[in-house]
Amino acid sequence: MNKKGMYFTIITIAFLIIFIFIFMIPSYRRLGEKMTVIEMRVESMNDFLKDLKRDTERGLYISSYRALLALEEYIIINGVFLDETESSFKEALLNGTVKGINSSLMLASTFPNWVEKIEGKASKFNIYANLTINDVNVYQDDPWHVKISANMTFFIEDETGIASWDMEDYTETSISIVEFEDPLYIVYSFGRTTNVVNKTQFEGNYAYYNGTWNVSNLLAHSENSLYAANPDAPSFLMRFEDDLTSSPYGIESLVNLKKLSDYGLEIDYESSIVDYHYWDGDGNGDYRVNFTPSWFKLDANHLAKYNVTGISYPS
Repeated sequence: MNKKGMYFTIITIAFLIIFIFIFMIPSYRRLGEKMTVIEMRVESMNDFLKDLKRDTERGLYISSYRALLALEEYIIINGVFLDETESSFKEALLNGTVKGINSSLMLASTFPNWVEKIEGKASKFNIYANLTINDVNVYQDDPWHVKISANMTFFIEDETGIASWDMEDYTETSISIVEFEDPLYIVYSFGRTTNVVNKTQFEGNYAYYNGTWNVSNLLAHSENSLYAANPDAPSFLMRFEDDLTSSPYGIESLVNLKKLSDYGLEIDYESSIVDYHYWDGDGNGDYRVNFTPSWFKLDANHLAKYNVTGISYPS
């Protein structure tokens, strides 16, 4: 090949490269713009998924709170305990009923109702959302809170088919038991009185502090039937089904017998005033405590708990 032919070939190749480059630029630009749109849409859907999970958790909290109130309402109205707390809670949360009876507290407030609202919100953003409730568990892992965990499947898809998510995850929430009513008081007082769960501020400081015996804190604790944690006592959830056995997450109060008497209830003067002993009629009020009313009796196992070992004596 002579020099002239070589130059011609080089020029031809150069023109072809320039030609291809000029015609490919718009395609690359369009592809880049399309990728940018896709990335923005995927990012917005990812943000929506985060919002969806937050909304689901909020819905689980509200519906679970109302479900606990519905269980208490059933006990108040019927004067009986539940057969099984967890199954009754699930029924209220998912169906809006307790033992087959509709609860006004759950009207349009079940967890599926909340899920439906959340799915409807998605359509406003051109997103299809389907949330499936696979299972729900209610339990305690500390004395002062009820935990609810919902196993769910989340499926969301952009209506244009750009992106979709399909995942299984747990939605969890925690509800304080403070200010809820204790089912034991409701049933065993025949509905004449109740006791709201309030945590004592006197734990470890009931009757002996600064080197002096003083029962003023103990009296305030008992007069108001405040609650203390104790692994020998039943948990809050166990009280709904009259299960008085021990739990690592147990709570207990001291029953104010004067208050019961004021409501015309028959008084058991033989049992410890620790609530689960008293309501069970254990007859184990074997110890009196100095500087307390005559009805103030404890069982041997609670003397150290309430710091009264040094000022107690057999009744």
